[in-house]
Amino acid sequence: MKAQQSMNSPRCFPWLAWGLSAVLLGSAHGCGGGVPEGGTTPASTASKTKSEKPRIALIMKSLANEFFKTMAGGARKHQGEHSSEYELIVNGIKDERDLKRQVDLVKEMVAQRVDAIVIAPADSKALVSACKHAQEAGIAVVNIDNKLDSQVLADQGVKVPFVGPDNRAGAKMVGDYMAGKLKSGDKVAMLEGIKTAFNGQQRKLGFEDAMKDAGLPIVDSQSALWEIEPASKIASAMLSETPRDQGAVLGIALAADWGWPFWLALAACLGIGGICGLANGMVSVLWSIPSFIVTLGMLEVARGAAYLVTDSETKYIGPRVEWIARPIVGLGISSAFLSTGFSVSV
Repeated sequence: MKAQQSMNSPRCFPWLAWGLSAVLLGSAHGCGGGVPEGGTTPASTASKTKSEKPRIALIMKSLANEFFKTMAGGARKHQGEHSSEYELIVNGIKDERDLKRQVDLVKEMVAQRVDAIVIAPADSKALVSACKHAQEAGIAVVNIDNKLDSQVLADQGVKVPFVGPDNRAGAKMVGDYMAGKLKSGDKVAMLEGIKTAFNGQQRKLGFEDAMKDAGLPIVDSQSALWEIEPASKIASAMLSETPRDQGAVLGIALAADWGWPFWLALAACLGIGGICGLANGMVSVLWSIPSFIVTLGMLEVARGAAYLVTDSETKYIGPRVEWIARPIVGLGISSAFLSTGFSVSV
């Protein structure tokens, strides 16, 4: 076991790494960051002259993600304000799943003999061995954002200090806020992060805690890998599988309350849907807003309009539409069933 050097050693800078970690968490979360949890720093096997500044490597997840862009920006700003104290090397991977590249980045920083590594691991388990290798090379390692797996750390005899938020508590706060906008029994769908990431697991648990307390069932939960494009596609699929036929509700209200002929009300229903679709497309294209966000906004507009028209009451049209539910002679299935099957296939 190597003897630990004093804090005056030029290559032993846990305080500086922790300070940078707090800046990173503060810039990303809008707060002062977290408190380091445990960890020791092995002594260096190499020496530097006191005139040389320590070098800190910041190894992020995907720098295409706005969250990590913000963290990297905060780190660069802090280094710029303290350029006489340390040098900063910022690295990142192309997406959240590129674990091999992140492991390689750790090895590259070890080869460059940096003084400290601050890492936001893309996976809670896969990066433990790489961090252990860095510590054995005499490099201080600080874990931020996504906590390394405690069991794997224990199995490998590694202690890495963690600076970050309580993800479960934070996700519950988000869920509690969302629950305040809904009513008991409303159905909820959830987009998860990477399932093997500790912070993703904690956020899922926190959100589930809030939904359980509010009596809101989670009808679907899928991983979007913390990427915007797959998240948009999965969310769109979720919405299509759990339709909110607000345009149909408005059409039915026209027929039931205002005495419109059924076919005219049906045409109005289709027209409303067409107008909503046109508005969605124009807003998405003109303002470059993801279609997923635009359609969610239109959904809430349609729901509000439906509630206003119906006074939040169930509407019955009566005998004028009963034929839709009757089986077609010779087929044994209804027109409603056929139309639904056609819509799904299209």
